[in-house]
Amino acid sequence: MKSVSSLYTASMVGKEFRILVNGHDRLDGYLSGLTEGKIAVRFKSDDESLIGNFVNVKIVKSSDFSAEGEIC
Repeated sequence: MKSVSSLYTASMVGKEFRILVNGHDRLDGYLSGLTEGKIAVRFKSDDESLIGNFVNVKIVKSSDFSAEGEIC
Protein backbone atom coordinates (compact mmCIF):
# COMPACT_ATOMS: atom_id res chain seq x y z
CA MET A 1 0.00 0.00 0.00
CA LYS A 2 1.40 3.40 -0.99
CA SER A 3 1.76 6.05 1.65
CA VAL A 4 -0.11 9.33 1.38
CA SER A 5 3.21 11.07 0.71
CA SER A 6 4.14 8.85 -2.23
CA LEU A 7 0.64 9.21 -3.70
CA TYR A 8 0.92 12.99 -3.44
CA THR A 9 4.38 13.19 -5.02
CA ALA A 10 3.24 10.80 -7.79
CA SER A 11 0.36 13.20 -8.52
CA MET A 12 2.92 15.98 -9.09
CA VAL A 13 4.46 14.29 -12.16
CA GLY A 14 3.82 16.28 -15.34
CA LYS A 15 2.91 19.46 -13.46
CA GLU A 16 4.87 22.68 -13.08
CA PHE A 17 5.80 24.07 -9.65
CA ARG A 18 7.56 27.17 -8.45
CA ILE A 19 10.34 26.21 -6.06
CA LEU A 20 12.78 28.13 -3.90
CA VAL A 21 16.26 26.84 -4.66
CA ASN A 22 18.11 26.27 -1.38
CA GLY A 23 21.37 24.64 -2.46
CA HIS A 24 23.19 21.70 -3.96
CA ASP A 25 21.60 18.27 -3.97
CA ARG A 26 23.52 15.21 -2.77
CA LEU A 27 23.80 14.14 -6.43
CA ASP A 28 26.56 15.89 -8.37
CA GLY A 29 25.29 18.34 -10.97
CA TYR A 30 21.93 18.87 -9.26
CA LEU A 31 20.42 21.68 -7.21
CA SER A 32 17.46 21.27 -4.89
CA GLY A 33 14.68 23.33 -3.40
CA LEU A 34 11.23 23.20 -1.88
CA THR A 35 7.75 23.75 -3.24
CA GLU A 36 5.29 25.92 -1.32
CA GLY A 37 4.04 22.66 0.20
CA LYS A 38 7.56 21.84 1.45
CA ILE A 39 8.15 18.98 -1.00
CA ALA A 40 11.85 18.56 -1.84
CA VAL A 41 12.60 18.79 -5.56
CA ARG A 42 15.94 18.20 -7.29
CA PHE A 43 16.79 19.33 -10.79
CA LYS A 44 19.87 19.15 -13.00
CA SER A 45 21.81 22.42 -12.96
CA ASP A 46 25.25 23.74 -12.08
CA ASP A 47 24.07 27.37 -12.03
CA GLU A 48 24.84 28.46 -8.45
CA SER A 49 23.25 31.86 -9.13
CA LEU A 50 19.85 30.13 -8.82
CA ILE A 51 20.42 29.46 -5.10
CA GLY A 52 18.14 31.73 -3.09
CA ASN A 53 15.84 32.38 -6.06
CA PHE A 54 12.57 30.97 -7.31
CA VAL A 55 12.50 28.81 -10.47
CA ASN A 56 9.72 26.97 -12.28
CA VAL A 57 10.29 23.24 -12.51
CA LYS A 58 8.27 20.55 -14.30
CA ILE A 59 8.21 17.33 -12.30
CA VAL A 60 9.36 14.28 -14.28
CA LYS A 61 9.86 11.67 -11.54
CA SER A 62 8.74 11.11 -7.96
CA SER A 63 9.69 9.07 -4.92
CA ASP A 64 8.11 8.68 -1.48
CA PHE A 65 9.22 12.05 -0.08
CA SER A 66 10.72 13.99 -2.98
CA ALA A 67 10.55 14.66 -6.69
CA GLU A 68 12.84 15.31 -9.62
CA GLY A 69 12.18 17.93 -12.25
CA GLU A 70 13.48 19.96 -15.15
CA ILE A 71 13.72 23.75 -15.30
CA CYS A 72 10.98 25.20 -17.48
